[in-house]
Amino acid sequence: AILPISSSALAKYRVSTDETLGGLSSARVSVLTDASLDRPFLRFEGRTCTTLPPPPLRPSPSAPLVSRVGYASFLSPPLLPPFSSSLSLSPVLALHDHDTLCVTLRVVPSRRVTLNVHVDAYIPHECYQGYVLPLPSEGEGWQRISMRFEDMVLTSHGQEKETQRGFDKPEVKAFGLTVADGTDGDFRVDVLEVVARCNDDRFE
Repeated sequence: AILPISSSALAKYRVSTDETLGGLSSARVSVLTDASLDRPFLRFEGRTCTTLPPPPLRPSPSAPLVSRVGYASFLSPPLLPPFSSSLSLSPVLALHDHDTLCVTLRVVPSRRVTLNVHVDAYIPHECYQGYVLPLPSEGEGWQRISMRFEDMVLTSHGQEKETQRGFDKPEVKAFGLTVADGTDGDFRVDVLEVVARCNDDRFE
């Protein structure tokens, strides 16, 4: 498993919203337990608001003009080799042997979420992103979302970069998730597991 999900790891997660820009979005993370599976999961919940803050639309004189708000995200603690945790229920392989990111989650209500894979790059704030729209979760049902690393887009500060580079999988340092779909309202994203897999049945 890539994502450490435990009460002890919770304090190392970072949550960010547009509040630093004067926006009204809010979010938090917590660790709960799925009774049927007897496993912990990460709950990311809050509210997004796309209403721009009143003038002046700059958090500071040197900051860029605020043109868009309405987002919330979390970032995991730094990932260390061998990219595993004591909660993993399946064999963990070296990340360069894998080509697919698999996330087991449920989203209430259905919102578009962005998967963020942060890499150890010379240029700060770069990450690879993939966009998914989970089906509406019914009851306590979990869904597995699979995304190939090669289908992810290189971004910086949330914007797609003109020059794209291949995904350098061995240098992944953190995982995150963002809700920024231009929608106002509450959201709840539960994450049970994040794993890297080879697109081969023998690794399932």
